[in-house]
Amino acid sequence: MKRVWAAALIAILFSGTPALADEKSDFQALYDTFHAAVAARDEKALRAVFDSDFASIDLQDKRKTVEDILPQILASPNGSTGHTTVLSVTIAGDIATVMQRYDMTQQQVASDGKSHTIALQALSRDLWERHGGAWLMQETRTDGLDLAVDGVKVGHKVRP
Repeated sequence: MKRVWAAALIAILFSGTPALADEKSDFQALYDTFHAAVAARDEKALRAVFDSDFASIDLQDKRKTVEDILPQILASPNGSTGHTTVLSVTIAGDIATVMQRYDMTQQQVASDGKSHTIALQALSRDLWERHGGAWLMQETRTDGLDLAVDGVKVGHKVRP
């Protein structure tokens, strides 16, 4: 019986445990800081979010580094608004897995001069690694993507 309890304790200790509400809030604050850096076009603050071996992985498993995505982030249109909502956090040692939803809207003028509202929603699984007490994003993996124009869904993709 002692062996069963010892095995159960080891399984609990080494499996990820759901984060407490304050940890979820801490990660929400990291995403909010990231969005503030995007709005300010603050490259130094943006770089401070990412781990040195960061990878962004899209639905087709194409990997991009910080150097690949940073120019895109810095060139994002001024009229776009984005917000990340932390859905869950699981922490195992110095690794946190964050399930999050990113919502972005922007106005875009078509060739006929009419303005349209473009809305994008992405579901992602992000890995953060703790370095000296600071959390750095190591990976973001997109699991789902929805696109709407003027409130009409025009695209839906999920990870196979």
